[in-house]
Amino acid sequence: MKKIFNMMMAVAIAAFTFTACEDVPEPYNNPYNGAKIEEPVVIDPAGSGTKDDPWNVAALIEKTTSAGLADGAFLNDGAEVYVKGIVTETTEVSVQYGNATYYISDDAKGSNRFYVFRGKLVDGASVTAETDLQVGDTVVVCGKVKNYKGTLEFDQGNYLVSLVKGDGSETPSKSDVKEVGSKDAPKTVAEALTAINAMEDGATSEEFWFVKGKVVKVTTTQANFDQYKNLNYLISEDGTENNTITVYAGNGLDNAQFTGVDALKAGDEVVVYGQIQKYVNKSGAMTPEIAKGNYLVSYKSGSGESSGEVAGDGTLANPFNAAAANQYAGALAAGAESEKEVYIKGKIIEITDKNQFNTQYGNCTFYISDDGKDSDNKFYVFRTLYLGNVKYTEGTLPKAGDEVIICGKVMNYQGNTPETVANKSYIYSLNGKTADSGTSTSSTGTLENPLTASQAYDAVAAMEASVTSDADYYVKGKICSIKYEYSSNFGTATFNISDDGNTGTKEFIAYNCYYFGNQSWKDGDTQIKVGDEVIVCGKVVNYNGNTPEFASKKNWLVSLNGNKGNSQGGNASGNSVTAVMSSFELKDATELTTLTMSDGTKLVFAQEDGAIAPKYYNSGNAARMYAKNSVTISSTKKISKIEFECIANYLGNSQLTASPGSLSKDGTKLTVSDINATSVKVTNDYTDVKSGTQLRFTSITVTYAD
Repeated sequence: MKKIFNMMMAVAIAAFTFTACEDVPEPYNNPYNGAKIEEPVVIDPAGSGTKDDPWNVAALIEKTTSAGLADGAFLNDGAEVYVKGIVTETTEVSVQYGNATYYISDDAKGSNRFYVFRGKLVDGASVTAETDLQVGDTVVVCGKVKNYKGTLEFDQGNYLVSLVKGDGSETPSKSDVKEVGSKDAPKTVAEALTAINAMEDGATSEEFWFVKGKVVKVTTTQANFDQYKNLNYLISEDGTENNTITVYAGNGLDNAQFTGVDALKAGDEVVVYGQIQKYVNKSGAMTPEIAKGNYLVSYKSGSGESSGEVAGDGTLANPFNAAAANQYAGALAAGAESEKEVYIKGKIIEITDKNQFNTQYGNCTFYISDDGKDSDNKFYVFRTLYLGNVKYTEGTLPKAGDEVIICGKVMNYQGNTPETVANKSYIYSLNGKTADSGTSTSSTGTLENPLTASQAYDAVAAMEASVTSDADYYVKGKICSIKYEYSSNFGTATFNISDDGNTGTKEFIAYNCYYFGNQSWKDGDTQIKVGDEVIVCGKVVNYNGNTPEFASKKNWLVSLNGNKGNSQGGNASGNSVTAVMSSFELKDATELTTLTMSDGTKLVFAQEDGAIAPKYYNSGNAARMYAKNSVTISSTKKISKIEFECIANYLGNSQLTASPGSLSKDGTKLTVSDINATSVKVTNDYTDVKSGTQLRFTSITVTYAD
């Protein structure tokens, strides 16, 4: 009876409890009541990866994921691809280095994201303000895609081909720009005014115009100039205030910032490059303008002094005159060096005995002008080197009246003295005569004919900024400085080489350079020192557009004071020998035939019945065996085992055979065991003569029977 009573009480209490809770409000809002749970956003891949039909981000992610790229490997063997997306996060927009690091997605929510590392703006232009690239901008990125330590990303050196700001304004590519007139045949102010008057109110031309006129006056205040470093000014046909065009927020020559509000004066003759605009303010008043973003392509002083006329573009074919050099260097920030070398032509005004070339310092200091006469526009050549870009030891001394072409970097010393950078310029020609530098004109960057350090410097300095070469080049020189010696912790070294082992000339940087055989340096290996003669091989890059060098960890030591290490296929140790494929020093896309390992064991490659012959590629530093290709490993000793270190997902077809021997695959390693013979043939067999899965291996280790 007691049990029945207790059971009935329990049921009653439970019933009371649940009934009592029915009408009691929840003590907090239930976030799930009435809420819609968003379905995950699914964005289908689209595009073909070309400029006209770029991939979307979803397509890029699909391509890179399915490729199964190994660390350091590039998508599509390093071919450039085009991808369109929306900037959803910026991690760095660097004015100092002129590039930006950011993420792009297919939508503003960032439903899918891809990493863009240190990219340039449209046509490779440098970042000049943090607002140049912002969240919400729509971009088309062009560049190489790689796997960097597990992160799939656009490699440094990428750039934009299209940029549409969040407000709808667009930066077009130069290749897509339509131009009216030219630098040498510009349109007149009258022609530009006729075109502007025919435009709709508020319209801006799609075309970029070259407009020639005379400066009427500068309207920018000192306060505005201090903030923006550009000028507003009026131009007309004759320099009067009749029929003027306003040049709005203009820059100077080569799109450089002006040096002051007085950089332009009434009467100066200019050619302005930019879009024309029919600006209408709120009250309805119309102002014909050359829109913001314009700059000068030609400038001639209106003072009547020939020495004040700016001429030249800084190239060897059309060197700056003294006035142009002053304007170019004067536009630089105080103490900043120019990114590139320029050529400057003039006549020496005077050289004092104190500043003449001598064997102690090897440099010279003087002023030049257009006619060799002292003037306000003379240019200061400071501590320039001799013909051939070397310190002076002997030869004809320059004198007042001599015509020279100077090549080198310039700077705006302390913000008030345009000049050449000390020991970073040289006399390219003296009265029309150039130097014989003593370097072989047949140098081609091969092992047999390596480039000199100065040749490499000049060639790489002319490359597009931060774009790594596809091919490897050999460069020979003497170590003139060492930033980091080789260490077993990192396996690489960073050092500079020059033609003669001296600093202050054209130095080429071996950045994060591996040791012999493209291998890490180990304790006990020979250390480098200043004065050593070396040959280095690897990919090159004009880093940030101002530093010619070997690309980081894509170069290695080939020769050290004549010692080439074990360049014949790696290192033998105990009862095994290992060959890293890059140690054979093969050119990119070399068809493979016979290679000899350091102990004499041979690797004999054959196309067999396949459509494509086996080849070596610098991308991945790997041998590639296509459908039906074979490699036969032959030795004088019995072979026990062979191990191929492969690139991920490239371990050959399922029909791969070894005769004799047994095959096994583990991660990135392909092993042939149970051989017990002096020769073994590995064939990447397949049901067709092409396609299938390649066998790509970066190294091979042969172990001999005891």
